[in-house]
Amino acid sequence: MNELRLTAPGKLSWQQTKEPILTSLGALVRPLAVSTCDFDHLLCSGHSGLPTPISIGHECVAEVLAIGPEVTSISIGGRVSVSFQVNCGTCRQCRAGRSSSCEAVPWLSSFGLGLASGNWGGAMSDMLAIPFADAMLTNLPTELSTSGATCLSCNMPDAYRCVAPQLARNPEAPVLIVAGAFDNIALYSAGIATSLGASQVDVYGIHPSARSKVEAMGARVLLNENEIAANHYPIAVDASMDTNKLTLAVHACAPAGELTLSTMYNTKTTALPLMQMFEKCLSMATGQPDVRSLIKPVLQLLMAEQDKFGLLIDEVQPWQAAPSVFSHGLGKQVVIRD
Repeated sequence: MNELRLTAPGKLSWQQTKEPILTSLGALVRPLAVSTCDFDHLLCSGHSGLPTPISIGHECVAEVLAIGPEVTSISIGGRVSVSFQVNCGTCRQCRAGRSSSCEAVPWLSSFGLGLASGNWGGAMSDMLAIPFADAMLTNLPTELSTSGATCLSCNMPDAYRCVAPQLARNPEAPVLIVAGAFDNIALYSAGIATSLGASQVDVYGIHPSARSKVEAMGARVLLNENEIAANHYPIAVDASMDTNKLTLAVHACAPAGELTLSTMYNTKTTALPLMQMFEKCLSMATGQPDVRSLIKPVLQLLMAEQDKFGLLIDEVQPWQAAPSVFSHGLGKQVVIRD
């Protein structure tokens, strides 16, 4: 079978590989549509620090081709969202809703990140093996578009955890999002926050090409640091991968505020204004999102706001255009099979 493989920064090509094997708890699926994620941009530009080759792609909608004898929640021929996160659904961590910390697989196991995350394969392939089908696949409603549903694998749950639980605890609170490396997360976070009733959503540091999308999400673009009010935002999101912007977010947080880091900082040490965080009693969360525990409310929100979040997709391209699409480096692109 064919898969799209990243062999060096900026170099992607179709390669032949062995077909995956079906397991009793698993499924074999045929990816129908795959979207580019912020981390794909880091991978293809060589800024992720992960070793190549990498079977690329981790946000996808797929058709179920085969299921193991112990699988109960999906059917052959069904259209499903595929969680980028490999998790069993039954260990202590998964039962507690922490699928990002599944005890049955190595830490950070996921599709599309190569050896660094367990080499589970990539979604840009003719077939993908899902080791725990009941835990990792979600049946999709017929009225949800295939291209629009790709974000359910990663981007939308990641953005949802950055603002939705916080707004449930602090309704109508203003939200600050600092963008940069993960502009898609910033945009989905802005859209989710406005949909869930935030009184104010400000986005700082977004790429100029994405400013119109911020406004389409009902949020406001901040162009200068001095527009960010200190001690004003009970909820803040760091999607920047930039320590200076991270510090700005800390300064902007209100007392007892909540700051969520979607991005990772892969240096040995990261400067943080810890005394200011202490004075504010600031709560900070980081790490991967727990996709499985979030998928139900995220799917409901996407169904209710399908047209709105569809505005975040720049282009839908044919499957064979994937090498150029993934090397493009900006925005939200979707490749789809005929």
